[in-house]
Amino acid sequence: MTADPCPCFLKEDLEMTSEKHVFLKEYYLPIIDERFDTLSYRDLACCLCLIKSVLKSIEQGCYNCSNQELADWNKKREMVIFLLI
Repeated sequence: MTADPCPCFLKEDLEMTSEKHVFLKEYYLPIIDERFDTLSYRDLACCLCLIKSVLKSIEQGCYNCSNQELADWNKKREMVIFLLI
């Protein structure tokens, strides 16, 4: 499923889990808490990569979520992109 050349083990493990939200809550809490403004540029780039991975899983039907959760993931993506710019 990995389309990006990112060698991150966290991303690979995220892609393999069926509970993306629970996984990120345990291993990468800033995405869940939306504490993006405290992160470095590199960590923001990592957040964006992980969020894109979740969205891709949803798009491919590998991860099912509610419409509200999908909207939340898209909001998180937009917030990170805004901070990266």
